[in-house]
Amino acid sequence: MPGAAGSIYSLASAHAGVFVLNNLTSAGFAAGASGGVGDLALSARTAGGALSARINDLGPALTAAVPTSVGHSVISRAAGTRTLFKAGASVATGALAATALPTGEFTVLRAGTGYSAWQVAAAHAGGALTAPDCAALNAILSTYLSAVGAI
Repeated sequence: MPGAAGSIYSLASAHAGVFVLNNLTSAGFAAGASGGVGDLALSARTAGGALSARINDLGPALTAAVPTSVGHSVISRAAGTRTLFKAGASVATGALAATALPTGEFTVLRAGTGYSAWQVAAAHAGGALTAPDCAALNAILSTYLSAVGAI
């Protein structure tokens, strides 16, 4: 996991993630923050069956087809590269420059005026995550949530 010095959410180094417990196909948001010319929006599974997210930009969302909303979903930004992770594995990568940080607060199950009925067991945000970071975080969350009977 990144150390304290590398874990601060910033324009060019950021991530957000959720661990969803129920399988819904929804156009709502699992996590987000909006306002200004930067946006954070993470949808664990859209009506079209895709994990979809954007982070610190207003450009087109990065998407990847996923069979379920259940599990750990993450969007990470390292400079001009965005990466989507599902269950600790990279499922999509795309280049898009960051434009600005969101000015609104980080919310779970809501972004702007959009709401979601997903059951979120864990949510997190911070500096960019690498593939090994994301795999380790997925293993930690899965182990904990299994131990407490959530999954």
